Amino acid sequence: MKTLQFTTTNKNLFCPLTGIQLICEELGFKPSPALVFCYVDMEEVFEFATPKIQELYDECKEIVLADNQTTYDVFASKVHQENWLCLHLFDENSEEIRLCFDMNYKIK
Repeated sequence: MKTLQFTTTNKNLFCPLTGIQLICEELGFKPSPALVFCYVDMEEVFEFATPKIQELYDECKEIVLADNQTTYDVFASKVHQENWLCLHLFDENSEEIRLCFDMNYKIK
């Protein structure tokens, strides 16, 4: 999984593969079929995740109790998907969200 970090004030975000609007200031969040997960750092929860991702994340919570890392850091170290792209976004209030896309998603 490759991660790109950047700060944005844009509250209207689109999927880079499908063009589907993921985040709309007026309507909130709507996942794209190419989206693997949407993680909200401040709350340490997935807004959206495939069942397999949620299961892996839940397993990582137990590891964190014995270590001094965040659950997301442990989770990210266990994800070995070369063609996943994670956009790690920061807003003007330093709130973080991570949107991960499967770059091999086949558009129908």
